[in-house]
Amino acid sequence: MALQRINQELEDKLYRMGQHYEEEKRALSHEIVALNSHLLEAKVTIDKLSEDNELYRKDCNLAAQLLQCSQTYGRVRKVSEVTSAPPQGGQPSPQDYSGLLFCRSHPKATSPL
Repeated sequence: MALQRINQELEDKLYRMGQHYEEEKRALSHEIVALNSHLLEAKVTIDKLSEDNELYRKDCNLAAQLLQCSQTYGRVRKVSEVTSAPPQGGQPSPQDYSGLLFCRSHPKATSPL
């Protein structure tokens, strides 16, 4: 009888350990799903910020070219002289006029973009 009792206790202990590891496995699986979701959100954010960064870089390059042009070779035409129609969606950005505003008198002058 003692041997059967010891065997039963060992089986119970083994069963409890199995249950514990199954619960831990489920918890880790849920954590992996949550972390993958956060990773996907981070990737989307990085992509969006990269696009924004590229637009800002182009705007800054254009602004620098316009400033250099204005300081070196005279005044750049006002935006109101370039176009009479306001852009859709609010305030114009330098990209709205990138094909119109550049120094033609500079020997290396080309369209800013």
